[in-house]
Amino acid sequence: VPCSEEDVASDGACNTDGVPKPGIDLAQAGYQKQWGPDGRDDLGTIQRLGGNAVRLTTSLGLESKHDHGAFLDRAQDLGVHVMPGFYTQMPCPEFDCFSAWKAATAAAFKDGYQKNGSWHPAIAALVIQDAPDSLNFGGLPPPTCQVGKEAVCRVKAALSALDGVLQAEEEAGIKTTVNLTIAWSFDQKDSIDGVVQQGIGTYGFQDMIAGVADPSIAGYTPISGQTELQKAFDGRWMHSTNTASPWSFVKEKVGGEYARFLPKPWFLSEFRGDSMSGDAMTADLKAADEEAKSGGPFVGVNVFSFQNDYQFPQPQLYGLYGVGPTQAASGGSTDDVCQEDVNTHVAECRKWKVYCLNATTGYMNRGDAVASAWGGRAVTHGTCPSAAVAVGPTGAQLHAAVEVVV
Repeated sequence: VPCSEEDVASDGACNTDGVPKPGIDLAQAGYQKQWGPDGRDDLGTIQRLGGNAVRLTTSLGLESKHDHGAFLDRAQDLGVHVMPGFYTQMPCPEFDCFSAWKAATAAAFKDGYQKNGSWHPAIAALVIQDAPDSLNFGGLPPPTCQVGKEAVCRVKAALSALDGVLQAEEEAGIKTTVNLTIAWSFDQKDSIDGVVQQGIGTYGFQDMIAGVADPSIAGYTPISGQTELQKAFDGRWMHSTNTASPWSFVKEKVGGEYARFLPKPWFLSEFRGDSMSGDAMTADLKAADEEAKSGGPFVGVNVFSFQNDYQFPQPQLYGLYGVGPTQAASGGSTDDVCQEDVNTHVAECRKWKVYCLNATTGYMNRGDAVASAWGGRAVTHGTCPSAAVAVGPTGAQLHAAVEVVV
């Protein structure tokens, strides 16, 4: 989001009473000065880092009045696959997310996500929900889950959201399909059917197997029908999980238990590398990349995240880049960028400064670490003039992705 560290100080541009916060759907056309080739060129930067995909955590469900197709066109031109994500905190009364996800998908088809009667060819997968096991859904009031029924609540939410997407596809006459996933948290839980006991991340994989086979296990009756859910799951599903743990631990706890989930592929929907040094992150990403190229079920990593997020009380400094305080060389500001209230659908819009990107330095040095792992370079068109010297040769790398998160 377009907030520098200074902007989140008291009375800063991103922290002023009565002034809306920046919209967090970063694929909307209003942000073109950030991701477009005539602006800061964030998508080009991801490619030059060596990434071949980008995950957008909140690009479906929050903004329905402006074009998103230009973002997808630019990504396609660069050979960068896009994994759009639904805003998970949409209304889910009694954990039934069908209506909100169906409406968000239908709106997306009008905003550039479909092309010639199919999903836009830049889209590789839809992230239907992020960490639904947190049970952090919206609504007036938000739903509450009975103690001891958490697995039922999360699986009902997951199945109903998937059902809504499929129904919107059918009604829009979408002919081709894209991969589907849910990004589960890396918590340790039992699956809804008890087949997985205290699985780390993998409880969600088994949740979907059991829930799709028999939706009544979660008290849900799919509008599309169980047969259509099963067809989509069999032909389109990828398992995924978010993690802050090192690759060696993930490989042991997920990869070591994955035989029961074959032949479906899996990937790390979010790799944070908490407190990891730059050298350690480079080594981890290289090891994960080798695994992804080995021909097994593991297919890649999304690195969290493209830039630091200073808006939280404890800023999330996991970015490959810092932001500002200098404006980007392209200058100017965004166009109006908007965000709709998920209950009233009333939008708030505003323009924001476009800052240059500061390559992170010091112990973590995440930008250079990722570039070194993927054979790319961290200093590119959008970085600040004082940024450090580039690391490594340019060039694309398979199985490498950057996550755009807020």
